[in-house]
Amino acid sequence: VHAASLDDVPAIVEVLLRAHDEWPVGKLSTDEVFKAVTEFVTPPNGTVLLAIDENDEIVGVLALTFFTWWWSSEPTMLMEQIFYVVPEARQSTAAAKLLRGMKEIAELSGYPAMFGVSMPVDQERKEKLLSRYGKKYATMFITEDAK
Repeated sequence: VHAASLDDVPAIVEVLLRAHDEWPVGKLSTDEVFKAVTEFVTPPNGTVLLAIDENDEIVGVLALTFFTWWWSSEPTMLMEQIFYVVPEARQSTAAAKLLRGMKEIAELSGYPAMFGVSMPVDQERKEKLLSRYGKKYATMFITEDAK
């Protein structure tokens, strides 16, 4: 796992377009994906961690930002914005390594880390992964038929 740079943005966008293929909620705008990833990669907005396989291909992406609550002018936590592992790497250690990277950044920064689940794919796998961190699995849905 390593931190992404602006040079990685096009490849990250290509990987993240696959997430929308799995859960096609809302109209996809590649320009908006590119803009968001560029913002997350650009300090001091946050950081993007990449899981790379043995063929030097991106198989996982974790975008993190320093989140500020509405009642404060200062960041109060490290918040996950994007977490995606390609289906063919979900049996690997990619997801666990990305979460370990998030935990290390949180510890170094002194901010608590917040991780949410919003994509209803592989829920049992996510529950098992998150339980390793002593946390109860939860999703952030009002309804599952969002458009």
